[in-house]
Amino acid sequence: MRVDYDTSSINHLYISEFRKNRVLKTRTRLLFKGEKFNLEKISEYASQGQLMVDGILADYREDGSLVSELLFKEEKLLRKTFYYPDGNRQMLIAGNLDTIDGEFKIWYLNSQLYFSGNYKNNLKDGELQQFDETGKLVKKGVYSGGKLISGEAVVPDITYKTPDRPAKFPGNEYALNDYLRMRTSGLKMVKELGKDEIHYLDLNIVVSKTGSIEKVDLSGRSNPKDNEILNAAFFGFPGFIPATVENIPVSSILPLFLNYTTEGLQSTFESEGSADSAISDSLTGPPLVVVEEMPAFPGGGNAFNKFVACNLRYPLEAAEKGIQGKVYVSFVIGVDGSISNIKVVLAGNKYLDAEAVRIIRKMPRWKPGCQDGKNVRVAYTIPVDFRLQ
Repeated sequence: MRVDYDTSSINHLYISEFRKNRVLKTRTRLLFKGEKFNLEKISEYASQGQLMVDGILADYREDGSLVSELLFKEEKLLRKTFYYPDGNRQMLIAGNLDTIDGEFKIWYLNSQLYFSGNYKNNLKDGELQQFDETGKLVKKGVYSGGKLISGEAVVPDITYKTPDRPAKFPGNEYALNDYLRMRTSGLKMVKELGKDEIHYLDLNIVVSKTGSIEKVDLSGRSNPKDNEILNAAFFGFPGFIPATVENIPVSSILPLFLNYTTEGLQSTFESEGSADSAISDSLTGPPLVVVEEMPAFPGGGNAFNKFVACNLRYPLEAAEKGIQGKVYVSFVIGVDGSISNIKVVLAGNKYLDAEAVRIIRKMPRWKPGCQDGKNVRVAYTIPVDFRLQ
């Protein structure tokens, strides 16, 4: 790390970070409000508000080419500019990390402008234009507050984190789980799992505008077995229905939180049942909420509390961060007391949510609800409380 003083301002300096091969990694302009700068006290200065980013924070590739420049004004991010490896601009976005507020531009590799528009608080506002690689205008639309008021929809061809409609697996809400279990339940590694063993996988899947999978990113802790089951699940995957923005298919990031047990891989937050159970539910009608004789856990409330206490495994990821709270889970108790349609209705944390769902799945059959002397399906919601000792 190296410090250089800004010759144009007595209150500013540059801090440069280098890789092991001495190639520049980052260079940042900062405002220093102290009296004498000491590099060893950089964290102390920042925590006391004496040192703040004020100017360009530049990030470089391993070959020394510029990746991006972020423009700050006393810690406030004003603009982001990204570059192709040859040094030409790729994208310019006004605003902070979460909000586009101002101009938004994208360029082709040949430096020709591809997209230009203006946004206010993440909403399209004003005239938006799209060009081909020769500079010819292809589309033009005028927006106000995110709504198209004249011309045609202009949707830049980028990867969206929050499209209007997210990508989804074809079929009903159970189809993805049915497919994942079908592809993975026969794996040797799955059959060798312990009876109550469960592993969680936090994924971000990049789905193309045609619905194919372009990339699967596994975040958090992982092991070779995680990769093995993901390869089995997604190799030859039939594809998703792509996400859309203004009814136009786009590339998108689809977050999936999965788990695998002896039954194979499945989505944590999808209902537990299968397509067959969905058909059965539709024939018997929607579950009731209040009935003459409500369902009961075998042994009553104290038995339920004991069941949770004996079976709950506090997620390590949540415990390490001191995360606590209640997770509210809904489910349906069938006419035979079986549990289905498990869903998180008020989340706490993704790891706590997943553990709460696992606990509900593990429950024994309940005493079913009763109405007019007949057993009926009842929708039920309970909190699962997570408290660190």
